[in-house]
Amino acid sequence: MKISYLIITLSVLPLVLWLAIYLFQDKLIFRPTPLSKEYSFQFENSFEEHQLETTDGELISALFFSSDQASKKVVLYLHGNRHHLQRWAKHHSTFNQLGYDFFALDYRGFGKSTGTPSEAGLYKDAEAAWQWLTERYLPEDIVVYGRSLGTGPATYLAHKYPAAKLLLETPYNNMPCVVKSQAIIPIPNIFFKVHLPIDDWLPDLRAPVYIFAGNRDKVIPPACTKKLRPLLGKEGHYYEIEGAGHRNLADFEEYHYYLKKALFH
Repeated sequence: MKISYLIITLSVLPLVLWLAIYLFQDKLIFRPTPLSKEYSFQFENSFEEHQLETTDGELISALFFSSDQASKKVVLYLHGNRHHLQRWAKHHSTFNQLGYDFFALDYRGFGKSTGTPSEAGLYKDAEAAWQWLTERYLPEDIVVYGRSLGTGPATYLAHKYPAAKLLLETPYNNMPCVVKSQAIIPIPNIFFKVHLPIDDWLPDLRAPVYIFAGNRDKVIPPACTKKLRPLLGKEGHYYEIEGAGHRNLADFEEYHYYLKKALFH
């Protein structure tokens, strides 16, 4: 009797875990921190605050930082899966100092943006930012930059629209690869509803692609990132930084060297 009970338990447990992964997948992947509409962003440099309306009626919070060099080029920055623009928009200084304007948004449900995060929502939010920028810049002057989670919608944009370049910091090949690598049991593909298939889009990109990764990344397994390397083609560049993790690439001089090389190549 005890053996039968054990067999039933071992048979049912994986299914329970798979269902939990399926049902709570969005909450596991998207970790937004909302802000009140009255929240005041604080940065040393001046900026403009904007609201973008998506095709499905959400209002997306965005910040614009202009370079002192009267740039005609801009970086569209798509951030990671946590927090909000008060954390992520600080990276404007890196790009402004290199002569690029900087435009970053909070996905739906993040910061002051309305709505609930989802994969389809990420694409709509990114497209709203692209639309805003193309009313002010030529597409060939827009560099799309994705960071961690944001590498998915960034690649989606560069696949669908004629961006000048695509820069990916700590990317993944697809989200199931990331989840599977951290799971204690194998997970059938049927239980994934968030895919973000960078590996599907990358081979068809016309824009040059630059990947920045650390060989000690504990969040996005290097094995998932390295699967992108063969997909880059002739216009692709893959920079792996020795000793870098997931959150500290900017602490390494090599990153800034490769970033400058990518922006001015």
